[in-house]
Amino acid sequence: MKITILWLPLALVIASCGDISNSEQDLISKEDALTQTQIMERSEKRKKVPDMDMLLRVQLPSEPSKREIIDYINSIFILSRNQESYDKGDPQILMLTLVGSESMNLLLSASKDGRKQGLYGLEAIRLLADVHSKDFILKNLRTHPFLAKVIWDKEWCADAESILVSFVSAGYGANHGYYDMIKCLDGLKNPEYYPLLRKALAESWDPYHVLLALTHTPDTEFVDELREAWARKRERGVQYMTEEALETGYLPAFHYLWDVFDNEEISDYDQRHARRLLVRFSDFDIAENELMNWYQINKNQIEFDSTAKKFVLAK
Repeated sequence: MKITILWLPLALVIASCGDISNSEQDLISKEDALTQTQIMERSEKRKKVPDMDMLLRVQLPSEPSKREIIDYINSIFILSRNQESYDKGDPQILMLTLVGSESMNLLLSASKDGRKQGLYGLEAIRLLADVHSKDFILKNLRTHPFLAKVIWDKEWCADAESILVSFVSAGYGANHGYYDMIKCLDGLKNPEYYPLLRKALAESWDPYHVLLALTHTPDTEFVDELREAWARKRERGVQYMTEEALETGYLPAFHYLWDVFDNEEISDYDQRHARRLLVRFSDFDIAENELMNWYQINKNQIEFDSTAKKFVLAK
């Protein structure tokens, strides 16, 4: 196969992808340009990792027209369909950044919610974004809420405050970017937003990720909402927020561990997880074969010691 230099920056991007021959690392050939039919046929195949054989043949001219940039972006997205995973280290991201910040609007148009390969576009936008594109990002946040990830990463939360408040107030939890919105409002450390953040935790379809975003709001501000969220999602198993509920001293969560032990239909995984939590949050010295008998006798005497952060027998 004849290899000629097409564009050095693109060659450097491809060279960073790993598992490529030396000749392929160097360059991309004009004769290798893909047809639309080839792209569509290959995109339907399931693949564990990025399709490097085809991606190496995706070309961006040195002085591309708008149409050529759109075709380049779409080709990368289409070839990224049916991957089993999408990672920040995948080569498609750096390939997309080659369109430059001046084509960020085209990247944004192609990177729509609900399309996994569109996450590559969002990550490329995040890498391209700077003070010169700040107004563009802020202007498009309302119609493209997944840009909250860029807002958070670039520390522009204060500039987007009113938009973030409107989204979180509306309970937009199923949208990409929602948890970054929570991070932004939490990071502003404004007590006026505590009720809004409590509401987000109480009503979210995935309260655990809301909880992870609340790193600045005092824990005492959302104890009740955390407990209610745990109770609401208890069917998800021991691993889902039980540990966080126990950290607040919530007795129903501790009693739930014993219910897990006494239920043969509970998976071994959940039983092991429950046992780990029991060891962490109590110091009861009980023989394995006496656990349930001991609990039935003493369960009404158990309380939480907030100093030791353990469940103990009342004195």
